Amino acid sequence: MPRITVIVPVYKVEAFIERCVRSLFEQTLDGVEYLFIDDCTPDGSVGILKELIDEYHQRIVDKDWIVRIEQMPNNSGILTVRRHGMKMATGDYVIQIDSDDWIEDSMLSDMWHVAMEGDLDVVICDIKIVGKSGIKYLKGLNFDSVNLFIKDMLMNKSPWTLVNKLFKRAIYADNKIIYPFDGMNLGEDMALVVEQMYYCRTIGYIDKAYYNYFENSTSITHPQGEEDVIRHHFQWVENIRTLEAFFCMHNDDRWQKEIDYQKYKGKMGMLNRINISKYYKLWLPYFPELFYQLLFNPYVSCRGKAAYYKNHMKCLSKYVTNLF
Repeated sequence: MPRITVIVPVYKVEAFIERCVRSLFEQTLDGVEYLFIDDCTPDGSVGILKELIDEYHQRIVDKDWIVRIEQMPNNSGILTVRRHGMKMATGDYVIQIDSDDWIEDSMLSDMWHVAMEGDLDVVICDIKIVGKSGIKYLKGLNFDSVNLFIKDMLMNKSPWTLVNKLFKRAIYADNKIIYPFDGMNLGEDMALVVEQMYYCRTIGYIDKAYYNYFENSTSITHPQGEEDVIRHHFQWVENIRTLEAFFCMHNDDRWQKEIDYQKYKGKMGMLNRINISKYYKLWLPYFPELFYQLLFNPYVSCRGKAAYYKNHMKCLSKYVTNLF
């Protein structure tokens, strides 16, 4: 059985995949399973990948690695690809790596050894964000308490990304994970990471930025137009609903105020980017319960609440006016 399974979605990354794959094939850890999931990419990404597999053939043999390229039957999106990869994974631990990013040579080895020393459910490292404006470091963990870490992620104080977290595969395989609907690809990391963290009891942390996150302006997290912004907004909404359903399934309301804070941030974020007069009919029905819940939420300032209620009443007025 492999020590770690690395799941790498591949879609329209022809310009970046060589850097990613070389960083994976330069890893020092033996016994790694690499699953490259081709999401029917229309470019030359898979061709480059195959050339690199040939180039590193002897190293792959020497390190006792398993390298597989699996193709989705049709273009399905990052969420479905990750779910498919998790079903196929056979390693003791699993990590997700995005194919336009890259990792430091000792990342898998160092995280694996920390995990094994403490028989940990998850090991977390820091992230280095690399963009046109320079380099930014994100601390991966502020608390060694699962409850506090979940709260921190929901308050956007710790990154809720999958890519810097090495999870024991049993956390996923032996527990109920509610996946967001297919195509809900914005904010899916938060839903999946929080759900998996919910089942974790032991956390390890390495204070080092092993993961290099590339700010790719063409990725799905950077909407290009008005319709993209709208679509991504409602993907975010559905992922919040998924997370809320997960906590409801466990009859656990410990993080309800943090969930409400995410609802607030999501709705206000849409107003900042979209002409409310055009989209008020879409904005108004989402999270109607927030109108009352926000009153008692300690994380939203009085000014923030006032702005929310002002926009809510403006939408409501437009909606009522158009009924007659």
